[in-house]
Amino acid sequence: MSGKRDRWKAALIGAVTCSVGGPEIALLLMTFWSVCRSSSLQEATSMLTLPLLWLFAFWAVGPIAFILGAIGGLLLRSLAQKFHSTRIAILKTGALGLVLGALVPVSFRFGSESARNIIQSLPLAASTGLLCALAVLWLFHRAHLLPPENMREIG
Repeated sequence: MSGKRDRWKAALIGAVTCSVGGPEIALLLMTFWSVCRSSSLQEATSMLTLPLLWLFAFWAVGPIAFILGAIGGLLLRSLAQKFHSTRIAILKTGALGLVLGALVPVSFRFGSESARNIIQSLPLAASTGLLCALAVLWLFHRAHLLPPENMREIG
């Protein structure tokens, strides 16, 4: 029974982390990149509007991030049994996050987005997926969903 409960817990942690945290991470990365690129005070003050923009970002990508986060949580939970060290865990988690993060804008291809917009958003989406996956790995460690003998250095 505990194995099934742990799978549901892993899926829920992945889904909520990616759907709620993913849009905020993407907004922070976008703001950081634009501030570094322009180095203007106006861009820096635009960070004050992030809480308002989060609602729109959540509305746009939250549902697909929820689904992909749940899938990622389940995949990460099944891969966790094969991790032999913390470095391998972080590398595999990062790779999984990059792939699943890149799927978010690709999923919009079936909507009204043009291919050019999708390609331009891939680096941001993959970076966001990477950071979300690492956050999920850390949360799995905190929730004792990872083998304790192999994950001593996380957190």
